[in-house]
Amino acid sequence: MTLAFASFLVAEQVGGSGVLAVVVGGLLIGNFGGYRAMSQASQSVLVEFWEVIAFLVNSALFLLIGLQFDVSKLFEADTALVAAVAVLALFVARSAAVYGLFWLNRQRPEPAGVPRPWQHAIVWGGLRGSIPIAL
Repeated sequence: MTLAFASFLVAEQVGGSGVLAVVVGGLLIGNFGGYRAMSQASQSVLVEFWEVIAFLVNSALFLLIGLQFDVSKLFEADTALVAAVAVLALFVARSAAVYGLFWLNRQRPEPAGVPRPWQHAIVWGGLRGSIPIAL
């Protein structure tokens, strides 16, 4: 609490952003303070706790989105066509990005060596979770 308040006040006095100072202070304490102040068991429990919280928030987000979705509109002719074109464009763009970047990476003297089946998995896997929805 002291770090947050003090960093905010100092940043405001020197003409900086108090909010960004608090965020940077929190990141520093979160990344470095935990290793010095907690045992290995405490760190493990903390990581597991936040994984469960992230799963619950992700589940709630998808539940709320699902409740807002009107399934009857999906089967309208123009909506279905737009959805099909969007999905096709998504796969074409993702394929171009993945295969193109791995092809460019092979042109270097030391190639990355990602096998072709893994590249297929990357293309079909894509982004999942709440990040694409937020984007």
